[in-house]
Amino acid sequence: MFWDTLNNIIEKSAPILGYIVLLFGALGGIVGLCRWIYQKLTYPKVKLGFVHSDTFHRRTDEYSRPTIWVHVRAENDSHSVIKNCKAYLCNAWILHSNESKEKINNFNAKLPLHWAHTYGAVNIDLLAHEHANIDIFYIDREHLALNVATNPNPAGTEKRFGHGSYIFEVVCLADNAKSDRLYLKFIHTGFENPKVEIMDNF
Repeated sequence: MFWDTLNNIIEKSAPILGYIVLLFGALGGIVGLCRWIYQKLTYPKVKLGFVHSDTFHRRTDEYSRPTIWVHVRAENDSHSVIKNCKAYLCNAWILHSNESKEKINNFNAKLPLHWAHTYGAVNIDLLAHEHANIDIFYIDREHLALNVATNPNPAGTEKRFGHGSYIFEVVCLADNAKSDRLYLKFIHTGFENPKVEIMDNF
């Protein structure tokens, strides 16, 4: 008698239990979707910018040759730490007087760039609401060339540019953040008056 009653209860409640399982499954899916949307909306992003007052770092002390360092700023305006930020000089073009551009043929590899004041580090963590400068170029007063702030390797690609007008593509990547890129217009006429600006339309 007991087992018959129990079987009847199970049979009658089976559809209800099935609906409950489906309901919890649907709720789990909705929660997962909401979490995914939240992560996408709040996912950190490295933001590259160009601050004129913080662009040129002139070293003219007695212990080194006069040098100008050219920086781009990377910012983290999120509440999370952005891990393993890396920056690259990815492309280079000559800009002609008629504003037409020509790809520099012997610039054939993306070059890892150094982070300023880190003794040549090529990857760093950006704390929440922190910014850091990326060394893009340096100009040595003795040689006056525009040198990419990178490692000797990879070899076989252009790392030094003479006087002229150029466009450079800079990209910043991270393990847990959206990447960013910008295009710099650089007019190199010597040690005293280099000119840099961001190209909004490229």
